[in-house]
Amino acid sequence: MLDFVDLYLRVSTREVGPKDDGPETVSNLFNLGHSVWKVKAAQWDPWCLERRVSDEALNTYTNALELRDGAARHLSDAWRAVFSRQSDPSTAWSSATKALEAALAPIVVPKSERPQYGPIVKALKDKPSKWDADLSGSTQNERVQGFIRLLELVPYAPDRHGKPDFADIDPGAARSLVLITTTILEIIRNDGLRIK
Repeated sequence: MLDFVDLYLRVSTREVGPKDDGPETVSNLFNLGHSVWKVKAAQWDPWCLERRVSDEALNTYTNALELRDGAARHLSDAWRAVFSRQSDPSTAWSSATKALEAALAPIVVPKSERPQYGPIVKALKDKPSKWDADLSGSTQNERVQGFIRLLELVPYAPDRHGKPDFADIDPGAARSLVLITTTILEIIRNDGLRIK
């Protein structure tokens, strides 16, 4: 039934006329029922069902998308892959990593033609004295180490190389990873990591 409702929302027009308030009615029903699902209608996405998250997390996500750059595009893919009805934890994980690559590369490895997440984190670790970060810590080094620890919470996806013995990615772990990524991107967006 939820798949049918999701399909209905996706094919409904975004310009709801006075006689067609179906998506809004569906939204009200989900809200009244305190469902874990809600109707999502963003400016550039179709109406759809999305897992309900806190207002704070949603605001952080919305702020991160405002730049409409490569990082925002990958974050949008990650968010959709983990919070929509057709969840795909693997895509969510890899898109989250790509979002961080896109946001960090111009700051950390601006001359790299093919920036990758691992070398970006390594560059920060190799010369922490080169950076400053807006995190708690009594010294510049402690603040940068805190930022690096945040990045280490978003490792490469376990299924990145297609090993035949990898375990399926846990959907809860993928959701948490996307939320952590969203927070890191908001820190970067606000110049929370910069060259000293």
